[in-house]
Amino acid sequence: MIPLLAALPLLAAFILMLLDVLKAKRSLIQGVFLLGALLPVPVVLLNGLGSEIVGGWAREAGIEVALTRTNLPFIAGELVLFIFVALYSLYYLDFRNKKTPKVLALLLLLHTGLMGAFIARDFFNFYIYSEIASVSAFALVAFSDEKGSKRAAFRYLIMSLLASYLFVFAVGIIYMETGYLNVDLVRESAGPSRELNTALALAFTSLLLKAGIFPLHSWLPDAHSSAPTPVSAVLSGAVVKAPAYGMILLLSALPPGKPSGRP
Repeated sequence: MIPLLAALPLLAAFILMLLDVLKAKRSLIQGVFLLGALLPVPVVLLNGLGSEIVGGWAREAGIEVALTRTNLPFIAGELVLFIFVALYSLYYLDFRNKKTPKVLALLLLLHTGLMGAFIARDFFNFYIYSEIASVSAFALVAFSDEKGSKRAAFRYLIMSLLASYLFVFAVGIIYMETGYLNVDLVRESAGPSRELNTALALAFTSLLLKAGIFPLHSWLPDAHSSAPTPVSAVLSGAVVKAPAYGMILLLSALPPGKPSGRP
């Protein structure tokens, strides 16, 4: 059931856009949006701590997701924040504006990306879900009517793409050195080496950039101030926390160490 944390908001976003095309009633669109925000809550409550492989594959070939003592605070915090943001969005957004259903769908995609990133137990799927969250975030900034929002969204996009390239390059090095992307398998296979230390440094730099942590924060003030109020709340309260969780995954799999003497 753990994959439903990401699947349910994604399904709600798809249904919401379908309802928008069919010109459904405002109340129905609002109901689907709230369901997409709330449905991950019972999934968390019904699941204990543990992990599962999607599709029943072996860990080496499958996609592992988990609820652990490490990611549970991130998930709980995101859920509480997003539920309040969802409720406020229904009051804040003007439903006479044709863009509003699209904004709600993007918020659910942002919810999907964050949930998926927090439950991921391999670096590739953490990257994929982080990108879903990032793309949704700068699209939401661009939808704002604030002056300079398009420029801020474009700057956010460029910085996010740069960070993504660095992270993918680092993940490639990790895979070349260990043969795995699963966090637990990487930890079991990795030994201290210059290559893995380089990958760790590159990945950390990319995540610092995505999180907007000083001194790689130049994109953040404009993006957050230009975004609509509910979007800014999610950006500040949850989106920048996904890279922080990525740093925890990296350090749990690749603790920095002195390179070995092998060539």
